[in-house]
Amino acid sequence: MVRRTPRTLAAVILAALVSIATWWPGRNAAAAEAKPGKPAASQPALSIPGDARAGAALMARGDAAAEAGQLQEALEAWLRGYERLFPTFRDRPFKAPVQAEYLAQTTLRERLQEILAKELPDERILAEQLAMAAFGFIAPDFDLKESLLKLHTEQVAGFYDPEKRRLYLVQKGEAGGPAGPLDAIQQKVTLVHEMTHALQDQYHDLRAMQRAAEADDDRSLALSALIEGEATLNMMVAMDPGRKEFFLRMPPAFLDLAMTLIKPLLSFASGPSFHSAPVFLRESMLFPYLKGLTFCLSRTEKTGTWKPVNESFARPPLSTEQILHPERYPEDVPVALDFPDVTAELGEGWALARSNTLGEFAIRNLLAGTLPILDAEKAAEGWDGDFYRVYARAGAETAGPRQTLYVWATTFDTQQDAREFREAFAQVLAERIGFEPQDVTELRALPNDHWGRGWLSNECLTAVLGRGNDVWVLSGIPEKAFPAVLEKARQLTRQEKK
Repeated sequence: MVRRTPRTLAAVILAALVSIATWWPGRNAAAAEAKPGKPAASQPALSIPGDARAGAALMARGDAAAEAGQLQEALEAWLRGYERLFPTFRDRPFKAPVQAEYLAQTTLRERLQEILAKELPDERILAEQLAMAAFGFIAPDFDLKESLLKLHTEQVAGFYDPEKRRLYLVQKGEAGGPAGPLDAIQQKVTLVHEMTHALQDQYHDLRAMQRAAEADDDRSLALSALIEGEATLNMMVAMDPGRKEFFLRMPPAFLDLAMTLIKPLLSFASGPSFHSAPVFLRESMLFPYLKGLTFCLSRTEKTGTWKPVNESFARPPLSTEQILHPERYPEDVPVALDFPDVTAELGEGWALARSNTLGEFAIRNLLAGTLPILDAEKAAEGWDGDFYRVYARAGAETAGPRQTLYVWATTFDTQQDAREFREAFAQVLAERIGFEPQDVTELRALPNDHWGRGWLSNECLTAVLGRGNDVWVLSGIPEKAFPAVLEKARQLTRQEKK
């Protein structure tokens, strides 16, 4: 299922984007450089031909219905109006009418919860919770499932389900009376955003794309950034279609800087569940919209057209590195790492809980919990690939959180990049563990042919080890098992992601 953003947050993002557009120093130049025979980029088109004229009439009908408090009628009119208007600002017609179903707010939320429960079964969500807690993204006793349900259903006004190929919207009578200007904008923002997903699905089959990426967390998040980035850019263009080329030519670096400055305000403008969520969950929810937007702008900036974005769906980004550094897309292909399972080496009582990839975005956030953000970004920037295995104590359930450990291999573009990361992550572990590490020469279990720092506590060893472009982090490993576990972890296989 396509990620969804709370209605209020979507409206705030849009308002921020439109405000930022007015700050851009090049906005007047964009209007001056408009081609002869076309309206200036900052001016709306003067004529509306064909289906666009019918679309405008339907939009006006929807506005009138909203003012009268007839929300379902308004949404239906806006939906059919946008079907006709999308070709004028998104440059693509719908292949078929968008199927929509109108539900009561409570029913809409329940339907979304049912879909989330299928996407995130208890076994998977528990594995994710154990892995996130092991790395320190969330507290060990944090209820990840409940938090995700609240985050995704908070103030929901609608969503598109690619499994059913259907758009779900709030039913008549749920708006609470006549819609004011702000509420009407919020509804239109949601509608354009979700209709963009319907358009994407008609051309690219979103579920097939999501299934191809779902086994790799980093790749899946990068794909979400492409999907949500286009929808976010399109909802901005849709609010002022006459300035389409102006918006598509906005410098992504300028917008990225401006959104970085505004981002702290977004959590206050959204609902209580978002505001109270752990930092990594908030950042993960915002990433596809904000960083996805700048990625899409990096594709449209030169031509002022949607064509490069369309082409990106044929060759979607493979890593959050490519989203964070659009200049590396598509040539800088990440390395897929793997190493053997170490359950047997750990001994009785341990079981594999989860194996996956973190990626540059997650590593940046992992470091930023301890280091200044610029230092965290620099230490994560040389990422070229990673793979982890998290293990948990098997057996009877206990009253407290289950004991976990992890083995994590990373590789970087250069030896200098690897050095920066291993030294940065050693600082993170030192703060988390509570005392300074020992050198590789001071701990018998650590190999002398690696750069290394280690912490020995309660007969368990945690270490950061580096050799060449590679860095290994082994956390909470029983001291006696450490040499055998490390030997397996060093048996890396590498191949380019495809």
